[in-house]
Amino acid sequence: MDFRTKSDSALPLVSVGVLSYNYAVYVLDTLDSVFIQTYPHIEFFIVDDASSDNSVELIEQWIIDNEVDVDLIVHPVNKGRNSAINNILGKARGKYIVLFASDDEMNPRRIEEQVKAMEAAGEEYSVCYSDAELMNEQSNYRGLYSEKLKSPFLSGNVFEKFYHGEFFMAAASIMFRKTIYDTVGLYDERLTAEDYDMWMRILPLTNVLFCNYIGVKYRIKENQNFAPSVQNNLQQWYHRDRILIYKKLVTLLRKLQQWPNIEQAATKKIRFHLIHLKELKSPYFVPMLMFLLKNSFYNIPFAWLLKLHINQLLTRQVKERLEVES
Repeated sequence: MDFRTKSDSALPLVSVGVLSYNYAVYVLDTLDSVFIQTYPHIEFFIVDDASSDNSVELIEQWIIDNEVDVDLIVHPVNKGRNSAINNILGKARGKYIVLFASDDEMNPRRIEEQVKAMEAAGEEYSVCYSDAELMNEQSNYRGLYSEKLKSPFLSGNVFEKFYHGEFFMAAASIMFRKTIYDTVGLYDERLTAEDYDMWMRILPLTNVLFCNYIGVKYRIKENQNFAPSVQNNLQQWYHRDRILIYKKLVTLLRKLQQWPNIEQAATKKIRFHLIHLKELKSPYFVPMLMFLLKNSFYNIPFAWLLKLHINQLLTRQVKERLEVES
């Protein structure tokens, strides 16, 4: 049943989920861009992750003014983007999924063109993407995504090129076939960012499809500066997240028995990020090391070497715990 007309259709249902967090200045433009889609069979979810501005009030009034059937979920406390996405996936009934930030906009035929492309391509394609128009915080045009990143338009299995940084996709432009989530599972709520982890789980297993219609306007943030303490936390989260992501990737590649070069490279990256956690004197260092040891990830010499390095960082209580559990 379409969220606007409340009428059914024989066309595939598309589940659109907008992720709202403190973008009151943009959110109505985002919602309007979904409303004007030419595709007639959309169910619409909006998750607000405890915005501190008036986003929720604006969204609620937009729903009333447009007389639409929208499932609005409001988190009383901030749970993070991955939790918001999992809320949507837990309710979505569509054959295809579109996840969208509340500061971006869709061009009118975005969903129509992507569904048409995916239906023609077949089940072996689980991801459809397009180029994107870039806009700044004042909504001024800033070129195309592909021009800025010099990324080619590819279809097929792109995992190796994506891993090596030779290929990119604009997150706002992605349409997923819902069945891929039945294979890889939901988003990891331990992580601070969702995209890279999901790509490392999806791309080794499926093909992507390029759609020639430029489907979205993607907002870029300019001159973002963080306080030193915030920057330090971001670095720690980044290294911790990469360890978790690459550990899952190595496990998957061993199971698939494909891309042994990437398996070896990802193993080295885990060591790289673990050492950086140590250098930052991060509280995540010990839990990550213990996690890897428990999962028999390292050989004995390397694990022993890392234990020697952490002696200066651990209290006696944590040392004793490490000796017992490892």
